[in-house]
Amino acid sequence: MSRQSLGIRGGTALLAAALAAGCGGLAGVPASRAGWLTYRAGALAVDLPERWRAKGDSERISAAAPGGSARVTLERVEQRFASEAACLARAEQALARGASALERGRRHPTRIGGRPAVMAEGDRGAWHVWAWAACDGGEQYRLSFVGVSPLTAEVFEAQRGAEQSLRFDGSR
Repeated sequence: MSRQSLGIRGGTALLAAALAAGCGGLAGVPASRAGWLTYRAGALAVDLPERWRAKGDSERISAAAPGGSARVTLERVEQRFASEAACLARAEQALARGASALERGRRHPTRIGGRPAVMAEGDRGAWHVWAWAACDGGEQYRLSFVGVSPLTAEVFEAQRGAEQSLRFDGSR
């Protein structure tokens, strides 16, 4: 094999690796808050600090803080439910299963972006966990935010900002 063909193959391999690495990330759109980006799974959107690295697609997104001190997962559940009531009942079951593994855990009904939801919070080992499941008609969405405990001010701000930004906007 000639040097030239090795150079072309090597360059092609490097280009493919660079493209693959770029595809692992997910580009958010600028949020109304400076330094934050908006990510969307189905019709549910969340804002996260722009320094966080996100990956995923239009149905499931995961993001992590620099250094791994916090993680977020947002997803639209594949199964469609016959009614909002059936969706909420299944959401409560899903959170109850997860909350059973939490120390000092608690669950309660809430609302996200004007839609009915349930929320669980507690500790699991070195992590503090927040989890939500919301229903937009018969579609269920789940969001989890976990941070190393004790939370740094930066992680706490990211959790509060993400929670306050949750919204349904009808985009799919």
